[in-house]
Amino acid sequence: MAKKSSIQLLGVAGGPIFSGVIDGLAAAVSGAYSTARRMTGTSWGTVDSVLNPICRLRRLSDNNEETFTYDSTTDELDASAVSTFLSATTGVFVKIYDQSGNGRDATNATAAEQPGYIASGIGSKPTSDYVIASLSNLVGTLDSAVSGDDLPFSIYSVSSLDVASILGTPVAFTKSGDSNNNYYIPRANSGQWRSFKVGSSDISTITTGTTDTNDHYHIQTHTGTTTSWRIDGVALFTDQAQDTNAMTVDQFVIGGRVNAFKQIMWDGQVSEAIYFASEISSGDITALESSASSFYGI
Repeated sequence: MAKKSSIQLLGVAGGPIFSGVIDGLAAAVSGAYSTARRMTGTSWGTVDSVLNPICRLRRLSDNNEETFTYDSTTDELDASAVSTFLSATTGVFVKIYDQSGNGRDATNATAAEQPGYIASGIGSKPTSDYVIASLSNLVGTLDSAVSGDDLPFSIYSVSSLDVASILGTPVAFTKSGDSNNNYYIPRANSGQWRSFKVGSSDISTITTGTTDTNDHYHIQTHTGTTTSWRIDGVALFTDQAQDTNAMTVDQFVIGGRVNAFKQIMWDGQVSEAIYFASEISSGDITALESSASSFYGI
């Protein structure tokens, strides 16, 4: 597994340039968040006269904000424009725009909780960095509150831990203000990767593998009362039974579990997360994994 320090930048170094994986998926995308361009054939909007915005950043030196798109030669967040804006100061993410076209942008208005900007993170590319001490997170609302364990979904993410021993999750479905309705995908805890669900005080865990500070891409699919999970293209389990306790969720969180207690926060980077209101096909799984592997060098 490649460490972050050894990954080579593709495209700029002569490798293949990313071609929008979202466009070729059979499943409808519910929300897509990335610090790179993930869609090529469709516009997902214009903000502040910026076509197809990737993110909005805040400069800590004076709290000025600016919206940024991607570099058309690399499909990554335009690091040169960001560098000019920051002018050697620190920046944080106010918002990452939803590239699905559904307008479910992930945002956080609380300045102290906004994740940091890193110019060279996963795959040597610009990314967002989440810190436990700051409770960093970005939240996107679902189209409506959904309930029941039989709700099908799939989620794909690219992330890395800064500290392998932490208890945290890079992405999660949660119920705002509720400590009992949460789905963590995946969860790192005590040296292990887990798929973890909480519902009505009932805890169900599936433990596999070990945590580390390498870059990883994860895909989890769920339908009925079973879950399948893959890391870096390897199936860790398929159709694993989960508990049948009903739960309700109304938001998608990047960087941790946002509820009344703000627990299970991430300490590391998240470059992208895409979720679907369906169990995606094997073809879509292959497309997402191939994209992550080639674009980030994982």
